[in-house]
Amino acid sequence: MKNTFHLFTIIIVGVLSCKNAKAPEDKLKINLIGKWGGLGEKPIWDIRSDSFYFIEPAQSYYYQLFGDTLIVDYPDKIKNLNFGKIRIDADTLFMHDYKNNFTRISYRYKK
Repeated sequence: MKNTFHLFTIIIVGVLSCKNAKAPEDKLKINLIGKWGGLGEKPIWDIRSDSFYFIEPAQSYYYQLFGDTLIVDYPDKIKNLNFGKIRIDADTLFMHDYKNNFTRISYRYKK
């Protein structure tokens, strides 16, 4: 009886641990949420849980994360932004633009 109880307890703890574990993309997405920009006074982007919002001009687009790659879906599908090797170090966002071969650096706005 005790062995059955211990086995049942181990199974329950294992299942709950798996449910609470987050994929790396989920952690990245959570860390991406917020306002980002350069060293100016205003943020450029407001990254939300389901959209990439450009503050000026006020337009919002759906985005997707695939591993460390961020794709912003524009309606015409011709000029999608495709950033890879995204990483966040403290309040600094590094996004490598493969098309233009440069790394964009943005800073989190906390106001």
